Amino acid sequence: VLLGRSQKHRDKIICFLLLIIAKVPE
Repeated sequence: VLLGRSQKHRDKIICFLLLIIAKVPE
């Protein structure tokens, strides 16, 4: 359960970072 929850949490962070990167103009 801990591993599954940690994986989900990491995926959420990755998605969040991707959104920020996408919003930042190059």
